[in-house]
Amino acid sequence: MREFKIFIIVAFIIGVMYYGVEPLAHHAMHPPTAASDYAFKDLEKLGNIDVANGNVENGKSVFAAQCTSCHTLNSQLDADLNIRNPKTLQPVGEGGVLPPDLSNAGLIYDSTYLAHFIKDPVRATRLESKFAVSCDGLEDEALEKCDASNEGKESYPMNAFNGAISDTEIADVVAYLKSIAPKSLSDKEVFVEACSRCHSAVYDKN
Repeated sequence: MREFKIFIIVAFIIGVMYYGVEPLAHHAMHPPTAASDYAFKDLEKLGNIDVANGNVENGKSVFAAQCTSCHTLNSQLDADLNIRNPKTLQPVGEGGVLPPDLSNAGLIYDSTYLAHFIKDPVRATRLESKFAVSCDGLEDEALEKCDASNEGKESYPMNAFNGAISDTEIADVVAYLKSIAPKSLSDKEVFVEACSRCHSAVYDKN
């Protein structure tokens, strides 16, 4: 009988801890977070780029003039869009990287995100704590603060095109990339293109 009473007391204490303390601890350690915004509305504060009305033909011209020094479009049989040798290591930014082919970028990436990434990749990906941001267009005190915040930070491998080309031209490039993108890709193809530059899947022998 004594053992049974001890069991009841222990069970009660465990019950109180589990149903009283554990939910509280879980709430404190894992506070509620806002739902993911896959429309990238938060990027509007960096400028509202009208990606819905881009001009495909002009986008092709802008891509040929501004993007082909680093990127390729292997899906397009156009020498002007594949000037760079895709096997050549390009000394972009502080370290050498191989800029990706963008044949499938229009399918893989959301149009709003892609446009803002072209405009300012560091701010679009919220990497200001690690990489230097573009200070183009700033003056006086704002420029000084921007330069000061960039001290000791690495340069992102891709330059910001903010000011180099207009928001309209960025929208045109996005429209062109969307127009040449395939209709679908497998999950593995998306991983290889969008993730494998930084991540690996060692359990997949392929």
